[in-house]
Amino acid sequence: YTLVALQYRSAAEENMVERAAVFTALAEEARNGASELHQQGLFNKEAMLAQFKQAKAEGRSYADTPAFNAIPVIHSVKAAETAAQRENVDFSVIAQHARRKDNQAVPGTFDATLLSDLVKQASAQQGETISRLEPQTGTLHYMRAIRLAKDCLVCHGDPATSPTGDGKDILGFPMENLKEGSLYAAYHVRMPMAPVNKQVAGFIFTGLLWTVPLTIGAIVLVVWLMRKLFSRPIGELIERIRQIAAGNLT
Repeated sequence: YTLVALQYRSAAEENMVERAAVFTALAEEARNGASELHQQGLFNKEAMLAQFKQAKAEGRSYADTPAFNAIPVIHSVKAAETAAQRENVDFSVIAQHARRKDNQAVPGTFDATLLSDLVKQASAQQGETISRLEPQTGTLHYMRAIRLAKDCLVCHGDPATSPTGDGKDILGFPMENLKEGSLYAAYHVRMPMAPVNKQVAGFIFTGLLWTVPLTIGAIVLVVWLMRKLFSRPIGELIERIRQIAAGNLT
């Protein structure tokens, strides 16, 4: 049952990885869709910049403006977060050098190590996704690389193209001079394995409830058959030995 339980748990883990992949794929497609709309000029960048400037002047966060949600990667995260919340899945974005504190990978943590491994893996052209189980918490982590698209360079590209002329993007952050296709961050999904472990434990317990009685019954039946088959011949042999010992050699 241990082997069967391990196979069951492995299959359940693979299913969770596939489920996590769906949310990151949803985010990526949402980003591609919003990015295409930006490239078609359907968003007024001047109006977006005006909203950011007004928020700054009023002491509000740029994240509170409608324009912020129109940024392709932000739009994708919002869409995936909404879908993830409905399914009780923890979805977020993580980066090694994030602009927002909430997205920053904390050095030395499991998340940061996994992200670093994803960056190395993607840089070596060995895959854009990675998953791993965190032993301490029993949580399955899944990450999918986020690479900069052409429209992302408005904020992360050459400082010489700064829309405000000071090397900063429309949000006021210094532009990093990154190139199209650069790996900037990753979609991050966390899924607890506790429900799976509970199912495995229940599977083993239910199996034992059936197996133990059947095993005991089988042993009892085998013992009874053995006694039935061998008791009479052995008894006759013992009786003959007694006769020989008494001098009866016939």
